[in-house]
Amino acid sequence: MGRIDDALKKAQAERARKRGAPEPASVPTPPPAATPEPRVEREARPEPTQTRTVRAPQIDPGVVEAPAKSKGGGSILKGMRKVGPAVDLAPPELLVVARDPSDPRSEQFRSIKTNLHALDPEPRVIGFTSAIDEEGTSAVATNLACVFAEERHSEILVVDANLRERSAATLLGVAADAPGLAEILEGTATPDEVVVRTSIPHVSCIPPGRSSKNPGGLLSSPRLKEALEHWAQRFDRLLVDTPPTLNFTDAAVIGHHLDGVVLVVKLSETPRNLVEEALEHLRGARLDLFGCVLTNAAEPEPFPGDDEA
Repeated sequence: MGRIDDALKKAQAERARKRGAPEPASVPTPPPAATPEPRVEREARPEPTQTRTVRAPQIDPGVVEAPAKSKGGGSILKGMRKVGPAVDLAPPELLVVARDPSDPRSEQFRSIKTNLHALDPEPRVIGFTSAIDEEGTSAVATNLACVFAEERHSEILVVDANLRERSAATLLGVAADAPGLAEILEGTATPDEVVVRTSIPHVSCIPPGRSSKNPGGLLSSPRLKEALEHWAQRFDRLLVDTPPTLNFTDAAVIGHHLDGVVLVVKLSETPRNLVEEALEHLRGARLDLFGCVLTNAAEPEPFPGDDEA
């Protein structure tokens, strides 16, 4: 029995020893290391630079000086090109180039033609207008037509676009009852049917046609642009005579179909405030102004009074 008791005691003591021993601490499993994101090398952006618009300097080709002076002493046509010398156009010699090509005034028109070439080497379709009536617009257009026709193999067409009062066609000797631009715009004639050959070599004319009750409405027709494009292909140059700018809107309407417009100013007679207003109208219509031609140069004295220009 003693041996059994000793064995039991040893077993109990061993169990007690094991119970009293501290349990081994559990070591937490470390979380998996996070995979670092790959570093993206970004392209360095250049610092923003300040931009500015560089405007080319404007070259003044010459402005009309005295006698076209305003109160403040500045030219009323400041910034406008003077297209050639001032010319004297007094009846009955309005068509001076055709009557006498050797006349000094004919040479003045040749100078105007040369300057137009310098402004634009190929001004195919040129319009002519003025501030008010009787400034010589039709005379300038028809004389320049005669000068352009002197060029070899050149065919020139004068379009009398004044549907209210024919002028250029009359100077060129076209019959008053000849059909013309009005019939084209109404759709009763074709552009080729109304071309009139004048007595001046290589110069043809489109008369205004019969008078219309609504000239402004006719000029708004798309047939106007089609006719001008047709004639521009057939002729070397088109010179379009238009009504005064301040009397009607015709010049502005027609001007959008032209390469450029020339303003005709009669010295010593046209009120300068009207010239300024005409320029505002043309520029407001965003027309390309080639420059101005001065007439009535035989009397170049200063303008009398505040309203004279």
